[in-house]
Amino acid sequence: MPYFGEDFEKFLIELEGNNKREWFAENRRRYENNVKEPFKNFVESIYPLVKSLDPEIAENPKDSVYRINRDTRFNSDLLPYFTYMRAFFAKGGRRSPFAGFFLKIGADFMTLGGGTYFLEKENLKKIRIEIAFNEEEFDELINETLFRSMFGKIQGEKSQHVPKEFREAYEKQPIVGNKQFYYLKKYSIDELPSVDRVSSFIMQHYQTGLAINQFLKRALEKTNQTVFMPMY
Repeated sequence: MPYFGEDFEKFLIELEGNNKREWFAENRRRYENNVKEPFKNFVESIYPLVKSLDPEIAENPKDSVYRINRDTRFNSDLLPYFTYMRAFFAKGGRRSPFAGFFLKIGADFMTLGGGTYFLEKENLKKIRIEIAFNEEEFDELINETLFRSMFGKIQGEKSQHVPKEFREAYEKQPIVGNKQFYYLKKYSIDELPSVDRVSSFIMQHYQTGLAINQFLKRALEKTNQTVFMPMY
């Protein structure tokens, strides 16, 4: 990865073939010095720019950076470590349910995007209500030319059964059936810009997704909502 030292890429490649706690313990100093610290510094360098788009993101950049350790308690994949570094810039930090901006960097790729992924039942209902009552506004946002050319579409796992009160809205806008609402664009190392342009490259993506984030955040900040019921 051109934005970090040579061992950043080397360490992550080696981790893919040695994803074991014993190997990681033997190479922890490499991780701390050549992967974790450079990534933290990179996040700190773009943080003021991200905060200029969304002043409500967490005050401390470290609150946006994920650990490399994987939580394997409820996962069939028992590998103990991610093989890439991640950050999520949002109100409340990386564990926030609010919409934010996402950054993932591996040995040979960068993924940029945003939206919201982990939604409790009540928060999911809030977003569905917002889309149902503001269908035209939402359609304009997701069909905006630059957004579609950069990210394509809103992604997310689909509910097997859409609640009755949202079925009419679902027929008009199938995204109502999502359980997550996010957008992503992955770039190979050969597609990435030079070091002096990478910050503006990232911010172009975040700016493009800003209106979607604001729509989702508006939904999640609302209280005492009335459930959208179709008119029969």
